[in-house]
Amino acid sequence: MATDNERKRKRDAEYRSLRLIVRRLVDKAADGDLQAIKEVLDRIDGKTMAGPGDAEACPQQVTVRWKNAISSSSATSPVGDSSPSAGAASASSAS
Repeated sequence: MATDNERKRKRDAEYRSLRLIVRRLVDKAADGDLQAIKEVLDRIDGKTMAGPGDAEACPQQVTVRWKNAISSSSATSPVGDSSPSAGAASASSAS
């Protein structure tokens, strides 16, 4: 049966080995090794989340509508859209 001192020495040796591995990985990352950089950043910040599996298969359209709290007629476009780009377009065409 292993004594407390033997277990402690084994743990210390494993700890030193692990620190050596980490030091070498960080050194490679500092030297510009892209895979080492990725590994270090994955350990620091966590791995990036995968997107939805079907995102590549079917593109999606997103529509954004701006709601304007100002109800002046100059803030809306001729079609009643109060988006900033629509208001800018109508203002530039009027000059």
